[in-house]
Amino acid sequence: DPELSSAMQQTFLEARDLFQHAANLVLHYAQVARQVSQTILPDLQLAVEEQEPSLAVGLLGIVKTWVTDMQREGDSIRSRYTRLQSSVAALAQKAHSTKMDADRKLADMAQGAARGTDAESAASAEVSFSIQSFTEAK
Repeated sequence: DPELSSAMQQTFLEARDLFQHAANLVLHYAQVARQVSQTILPDLQLAVEEQEPSLAVGLLGIVKTWVTDMQREGDSIRSRYTRLQSSVAALAQKAHSTKMDADRKLADMAQGAARGTDAESAASAEVSFSIQSFTEAK
């Protein structure tokens, strides 16, 4: 089924792109965490020690922006996974439907062939009966 094949290929590409994007996002999250622990936290500690609340608030604002971005990106990935899950479910349903159609056609062909064989057997028996009747009549 060309439609099923095309849908499978599209779903595969969608999944591959999503997995790659998710892997890149995890690497980005690791970079953000490293940046917070190596840069922001030491600067925040210094701001507190130096009694510079505006610097501390500014640093926490930066972290808040990063966390908000990470949440948005995470929500986007979650949404894409939900769509992919729906695509895979639809693909499975289409594959099942295609298989059922093929099985039904195969069964119909087998029944047709069996009927043809039965018809041939009946015709052969009728001819044999006719020949036998003709021979007996002589």
